[in-house]
Amino acid sequence: EKNLLDRLLMESNLASDTRKLASLVINREKLIEEFFSLLGSFSSYDAAALILCSGNKPFLVIDEKKTLSEEDIQQIREIMLNGAGIAPRVEGKEIEALERESGESTRKATIANRQLIPLMINDEFLGSIAVFSAKKTQFTGNVKNLLRIMAAEFAMVAKLFSLYEENKML
Repeated sequence: EKNLLDRLLMESNLASDTRKLASLVINREKLIEEFFSLLGSFSSYDAAALILCSGNKPFLVIDEKKTLSEEDIQQIREIMLNGAGIAPRVEGKEIEALERESGESTRKATIANRQLIPLMINDEFLGSIAVFSAKKTQFTGNVKNLLRIMAAEFAMVAKLFSLYEENKML
């Protein structure tokens, strides 16, 4: 019972903290920073990525906790773009990439495991969240469940961000 209550409390807190990110939609850099901070609070990943398909300019953010090879970075980009269905229609559409890299110069990690979760509201695709690890058995069932909860809650934040960007453009 105690474990179940602890898990439910953690899930509830994560959902609440994710919804609070909605107050940051007017400051994209702060929103991204807080998003990855929250994601890192329950998931130990080597890299994480967020792609938001809002307006006419989707953007991709890659957060490296451990240094990755250029091949790994390229693989993450391809996974995120293909997962978002953007790669086939990139022609004429600019993808903005914001990378948050660690300061080390030696790149060594290799991606062995990944979890990719779409951000959806009804049938509308808003983007994806992904975590990557060099270890094959990195993500437990609990972490996967928390990622799904975060994605479900962050989808509303992504929609608000999209509406804000559209309004700003108009």
